[in-house]
Amino acid sequence: MPKPIPVYNDNAACIKWSHSLATKGLRHIQMRENAVREQILSKKITLEHIAGAVNLADMFTKEDKDVAHFVLVRNILMRSPQDLE
Repeated sequence: MPKPIPVYNDNAACIKWSHSLATKGLRHIQMRENAVREQILSKKITLEHIAGAVNLADMFTKEDKDVAHFVLVRNILMRSPQDLE
């Protein structure tokens, strides 16, 4: 059986909620949350927390007004494979 794929999220409340059975009253949200829960229960994914300061996806989804954070994330993304060894 293959290892579960880690899915990272910087919202700890969302991660906790994905492991609970609580539900919201909106059908489209229920369908999405249930899909995530089913994947977790079937061990196809794991939902893990990542600090917002190091969440590389933020660069593509949010405005980054913090220049130092932008430079840090840019430098992480622009590393060569040799730098990672």
